[in-house]
Amino acid sequence: MGLKAVPKLTIDLKEFPEQDRLPVFRDYVAGVFDINPLPGHEQDFDVRGSAYALGTAVLSEWQHSPIHIAGDRRSSALQSEEIFVLSKNVHGSQAGTIDDVHFEKKQLQLVAYDLEAKISTETTASHVQEFALPYSEVGYDPSVNSRFLHLDQNSPVSRIVDANFDLLMEIIPESTPLEAVQLSKGFGSLLKGVLADSFHDDTVRDHFARAREAAIRRFVRQEIKNPNLTADRVCKEIGLSRAALFRIFKPDGGFKRAITKLRLNGALAELARTSPAHGAIQRVARNWVFPDQAHFSRLFKESFGFRPTDAVGVGLSNSYEGAKASFLSIRSKTAERRRLVDLFSFDPNKSIACMTTSLGSKSE
Repeated sequence: MGLKAVPKLTIDLKEFPEQDRLPVFRDYVAGVFDINPLPGHEQDFDVRGSAYALGTAVLSEWQHSPIHIAGDRRSSALQSEEIFVLSKNVHGSQAGTIDDVHFEKKQLQLVAYDLEAKISTETTASHVQEFALPYSEVGYDPSVNSRFLHLDQNSPVSRIVDANFDLLMEIIPESTPLEAVQLSKGFGSLLKGVLADSFHDDTVRDHFARAREAAIRRFVRQEIKNPNLTADRVCKEIGLSRAALFRIFKPDGGFKRAITKLRLNGALAELARTSPAHGAIQRVARNWVFPDQAHFSRLFKESFGFRPTDAVGVGLSNSYEGAKASFLSIRSKTAERRRLVDLFSFDPNKSIACMTTSLGSKSE
């Protein structure tokens, strides 16, 4: 039987005890953003919203209290192609930096930004709508295009995009998965056409270096389960010096540490999807290039604060209460299965029973 509803994740923190709301939401957006309430708003921290999987794209809508948002794809769990985002504050505003360049986002203003960039921003209490899709769908190239773009609210381009964005938000919840994918592709084509000439910005520096770094990190993510992934191999494949490679991975603590972190994150996600069985941890450890189980367990505990045995099967429960209890038992450090990042790797050919339940309300 075909799916009758668009794959969806929802959240409403009012359903959780006050002390659990921040860790719950931080885990929900883990791998995409790091979230913290602004000083003075810790006690009234609140978020509610939904996100829909539209083939290769994700459409989302959030309402939240004042927060600080940080994003850095160098530490991201996203394994898919680099992501481009169209965003609008229906209410509220934000200001911050993208790759150390200051920006402001006012109410009702459309902006476009590169999720590959290093992002740090503070927002007022806001209602935000976003449409995220791969670079290729909109023709974005970080080697020649700006990381951040304001769309003039009064321009014909902005008005066309805004009207269609509003229509997309209205139609998607009532669409079938096939209709949602078609609508997403149509909207992506619109963006590609009307924004093609808008991204060029001669003042944006170091585009080539950023594009090369993106290519290197993409290659590393693709080869992360290859035991022969070494610094020498990356340098040979990409065509750069060891010194340049080490400079790129210096913020990660070095190339070797970055590889270990990616593999541990992958092992954590796989353990969460693995049924408890004899030899399960050893099998997962070897799959992620940790031949010594004792060494793997020690690194795992140091990285996440709990043992591999605590993560096994945590993402298998389909019941709301069971999933909520499993999550709260090891808090935001677990590989809790209902995450925004999961929508970017949604496979319509597989069951989505685990994707259509809500963190903050019972299954739909």
